[in-house]
Amino acid sequence: MIAAYRDADGQERRVEYDTNYNHTLSVLHPDYDKRARPVELSQETGSALDVFVLAPVDLAISKLVRFSARDQEDIEVLIDQGLLRDANQFRALAEEALGFYVGQKAIIKANINDVSDWIGHKHHKPNKPTGPQPGG
Repeated sequence: MIAAYRDADGQERRVEYDTNYNHTLSVLHPDYDKRARPVELSQETGSALDVFVLAPVDLAISKLVRFSARDQEDIEVLIDQGLLRDANQFRALAEEALGFYVGQKAIIKANINDVSDWIGHKHHKPNKPTGPQPGG
């Protein structure tokens, strides 16, 4: 389902509702709602809904479980557009969110590593893992 609207600057935008997505089966940071941004809907729509858009980092984190080709492309667009620039922030939030996930975590940890590397390569920031390091 796709809903089109105009933002505060008059730009035409669209929101796509993915009917295959269910947040209870995903990785989502518990504070995602604090980073989400409201979408200003025109009074003409008469909508009784409050619509919020996930922060880019939370959107990327939400795609780590399924990690399909489309999810990977979406994450790459966020990186290419400069909306996901900080590999360390991504890694820290993703690993914290993973602590609330019920399911196999090894593959998701590998996905976190991949995305952190993509961010680091694109924005030339070395990916420094958080936590204790070997030999340190």
